[in-house]
Amino acid sequence: MWRCEMFSDNEGASGIRSAGEHTASELLFRVRKGGRKGVALILVMILVSVLVVVVYQLSLSVGVERRRVEMEKGRVCGVYGARAAVSLARAYLEKDAKSNATDALSDCWAGDVIKGRQFGDTKVTVTIKDAERFIPLQDLQKSGTPSYVRTRTAVKRLLRNLGWEEEASALANSLADWIDSDKKGDYEVGTPNKVPTILEDLLRVPEMNERIFYGYTNPDTEETVRGFREFVTLYGMGRVNINTAPKEVLMAMSAYIDEEKADAIVDYRREKRFVKPTDLAKVPGLEMIFKRDPSLKNYLTTVSTYFIVRFETEDTVGKVKGYAVIRRVAGKTALIYWKEE
Repeated sequence: MWRCEMFSDNEGASGIRSAGEHTASELLFRVRKGGRKGVALILVMILVSVLVVVVYQLSLSVGVERRRVEMEKGRVCGVYGARAAVSLARAYLEKDAKSNATDALSDCWAGDVIKGRQFGDTKVTVTIKDAERFIPLQDLQKSGTPSYVRTRTAVKRLLRNLGWEEEASALANSLADWIDSDKKGDYEVGTPNKVPTILEDLLRVPEMNERIFYGYTNPDTEETVRGFREFVTLYGMGRVNINTAPKEVLMAMSAYIDEEKADAIVDYRREKRFVKPTDLAKVPGLEMIFKRDPSLKNYLTTVSTYFIVRFETEDTVGKVKGYAVIRRVAGKTALIYWKEE
């Protein structure tokens, strides 16, 4: 069946031709027209693909940014929760100073003063320990002084009591050379000759290792050996508080205090706190302690000045852990160090 189309006069005298007849220019026009449509379609598809990729990337970026903001919000909330908890710890310390002239483990500040308490969406735990319950390593700074000699000897005893008999002497001397201000010792190579900022710096002492420092569990006996760092400090007034010191420290402070006598001290102070250092002679078995070790009383106290406040905050995003060092003088406290771990 034939279908007719009308064209311009130059297409023929009658102006009529069949649908199957086309000029070369018309065919070229149609091919070009169809090609442009194909190119346009391809461009549209490319544009749509690009838009999809861009939208996808934006959605990922928004998700990552949202997560980052949530984590930062959690960290900020954790830090402010920790600061609030440390402020509360300072309040406990100041309150205690008004009611007690000495410091003991029965005081309101001692131990877990805040345990899992909610502050808004943040759970907070705070533990306070006085620095004076530990062996004061800062006394090793001035070599040759009585306090230097006493402290170095106490470190040796502590290491031996912890089971490091062979390492005790060399490690105590190496530790002393690491901290003291002179350059005359046998372990002076590479030493800073100053009191470290944090206890973990002691891991750089040549004779120290992680088992001694942190402690370990014996796989055969399942016995836990406590670490050196649990019994020493870099803060304090250079004296050990006999109301708060653990028995390992008490045993380290004098050759005349063995484990039995250290246990007797702990039992005695459960019933009655020591008011002054010489009250130690009231403990059964220690009546002659200051005659046998006259200078011991110069390194003992019943009052604590520096306190280590450990904090941990937890919310839905994460945790913030660390510690602060508080100094208390005349009933007033001051923050002197803060570290997030």
